[in-house]
Amino acid sequence: MNLSSFVYQRYIRSGRMGRKIWSLPRKILVKLFGDPTCTLPVHGRRLQMHLSHCLPGYLQDFPCYDRLPGRLSQFVKRKSNQLTVIDVGANIGARLQADQAEADTRVARANAEGRRAMAVAKEQEMIAAIEESRAALVESEAEVPKAVADSLASGQLGITDYYKLRNLQADTDMRRSIATGPIPAVAGGQ
Repeated sequence: MNLSSFVYQRYIRSGRMGRKIWSLPRKILVKLFGDPTCTLPVHGRRLQMHLSHCLPGYLQDFPCYDRLPGRLSQFVKRKSNQLTVIDVGANIGARLQADQAEADTRVARANAEGRRAMAVAKEQEMIAAIEESRAALVESEAEVPKAVADSLASGQLGITDYYKLRNLQADTDMRRSIATGPIPAVAGGQ
């Protein structure tokens, strides 16, 4: 027997003063553990229900509590042959819980949509920054041949240094193409 079942059985079997005493641990368990389930005997059957459910308490105080709707419908049917179904009442608590869950879902979706929109905006900012960097790179690369020509003309860069620079650039281009491009075919079919 779990703790919630024990507390509920004590609550049901106590008198009026005992119920007031046992209602406190019952309320504490509901608040602490989020309305745990308990197993209780109801009309010879063991039912699992939430600790906050009132059916066993009502049955203890009013033994015909769960049989009255059937008796009422039979009485009304005898008096009026046209009536076939009586809706005694809706489960308002369950409806409120469903509405609250739906509202929570809408709020969570709205928050997620806001975060998604912020992520898309940030992505667009990053794309714009990359394009700006690429434009600056192209502009800087366009300045390199002019700077090399000026250095050659002013004598700061010799012809040997120029060919070493060209050789280094060719090696870099070759390594870049090997790293990013397809594997080149080996001559001779091997």
